[in-house]
Order: sequence, then structure tokens, then C-alpha cells
Amino acid sequence: MKNLKLIQVILASALISGVAIAAPNTNTPQEIDLDDVGVVIPNAPSYYPVEFQRTGVVRGQEPGRGLVISGLNYFYGTNTPVHSISSKFASVGNITIGTKLGFSFVLDDLGRHLLTEIWIIPDTAIFTEETDQ
Repeated sequence: MKNLKLIQVILASALISGVAIAAPNTNTPQEIDLDDVGVVIPNAPSYYPVEFQRTGVVRGQEPGRGLVISGLNYFYGTNTPVHSISSKFASVGNITIGTKLGFSFVLDDLGRHLLTEIWIIPDTAIFTEETDQ
């Protein structure tokens, strides 16, 4: 009973101070990192590369500015190409939290990650562990 009261006090304090508290979501897609996995996309169109510079899962977005992909902020411009399996030229609007992406980026003069091209990884993708031979 004391623990319940303590939790209520903490939640009330967070609410008053404007701090966001979220319970862990066990249904969140796991992070993808090319150091750990390979990505195979069955019947991928010719505009999808065999390998991506990076892959990751969208964890947050700031419409018109950037995406949080696997914990890092990436910015994009209005002309950043986005590709999906069904369309060579898709829209950033097709990307939601939880979307798996393959992407290319560069670092700007301020050290920010700038997306240069984005490919939406479909649910049909197969993630395989890479091994050093």
C-alpha cells in the first residue's frame, strides 16, 4: 500500500512539473544495426540497394524537420528522396513511429546527421545475423 501511495505522489509531481513518464513498451520493435544484422528484402525493386549505409527504427518525429532513428536525431530536407516497396518516390508522410528504415546520411558542418536518401523496410524483410568468417 505504501508503494502505491509513493507511485501516486511521483506521478502527481511529474504531472504538475510537466515531466513525461511512460511505461516501457514491450511491443516496440528492436533496434536494428548493420553491425549485428543483414537485411534481406524479398522481391525488392531495383531502386533498393543490396546494403544500406545504416538501418534503424523510427522512435520519434518532428514533422518537416527530422526523425529520431534508433536514438539519434536525423534531419531531412524537402527534397530528400523516400522510397517504399510500392513506390519509387514515396513521402516522409509514409513514415511513422515504429517504421523500419534503411538510409544514407552525411554530417553537416555543425555535426548534424542529414538524411540523403531513405528506404522504408517492409514487414516482409528478413533480418539475418552477420558473422565474421
